[in-house]
Amino acid sequence: MDTELRYDVFISGKYVDLFVLTEEHALYTDWYNWFNNAETMSYLEHHRFPNTPANQLEFYKTALGSSSKKLQLGIMDKNKVFIGIVSLGNIDYISQKADAAIIIGEKKYQKEIYTIEAMSLMLEHAFFTLNLRRIYGGAMAKWIADFWVSMMNATHEGMYRKHIYKNGTFHDTYLFGMLREEFSPM
Repeated sequence: MDTELRYDVFISGKYVDLFVLTEEHALYTDWYNWFNNAETMSYLEHHRFPNTPANQLEFYKTALGSSSKKLQLGIMDKNKVFIGIVSLGNIDYISQKADAAIIIGEKKYQKEIYTIEAMSLMLEHAFFTLNLRRIYGGAMAKWIADFWVSMMNATHEGMYRKHIYKNGTFHDTYLFGMLREEFSPM
């Protein structure tokens, strides 16, 4: 189903390429369905309401269409399989900062090499093309924040206590961040 669509590469890597998302990707790929998978979303705030292609299209039009505050790109492997998304959100050009997020939605591609390279490509773009100085994020699972610290050279920056309600309990959110001078491209 995905191979019939155009995948216009925006940033090319060794293992993955980051491509420009379109309305067709929202409507005709499994992008929307990744947010319906309880296991994939187990450490994210998503999966509270069902997602549909129409909902994904609405997200595309309102959050991505012409926004300069959010950059979201698709991730595909070198065989042109759409495996995930990577994004910069809340882009603030005055304070030169943004939050970062990544989802590898296709289970067989949920491996470190794809996650690390896709995020590294996005961080390189953020720091050296968009001229941002700080990228930050948060995770419900401490191991995800630890992954950012160990694999991406981020720094633990604190924690929001009992910040997210998910699966019948409140969870802490572990915060991490990175400055431009701390970034080492892959």
